[in-house]
Amino acid sequence: MICCSKPAHDRIDQLARFIGKVRTGIGALVAEALREDPRSNAVRVVTALADFMVWRTLRSAGTDARGRRELMVAIVEAALRQDETGPSE
Repeated sequence: MICCSKPAHDRIDQLARFIGKVRTGIGALVAEALREDPRSNAVRVVTALADFMVWRTLRSAGTDARGRRELMVAIVEAALRQDETGPSE
């Protein structure tokens, strides 16, 4: 079994690097779309909301493509408003 762990570990490292590059690319696209600094909180929030798991969850909930887009736009707009005004109490 020990002989098999290194190749699997190498594949996991390769996958982690690939996912990191994908996330960096998505962050850059979000920053460009928002015209914000890539390190800004707004970019981090929108990037998190654009995560595949969010889309998959909405899809599995039975939301159609248009409904998913409209819901995501509303969520992103609300998150950006929150980011501009700060946390509400």
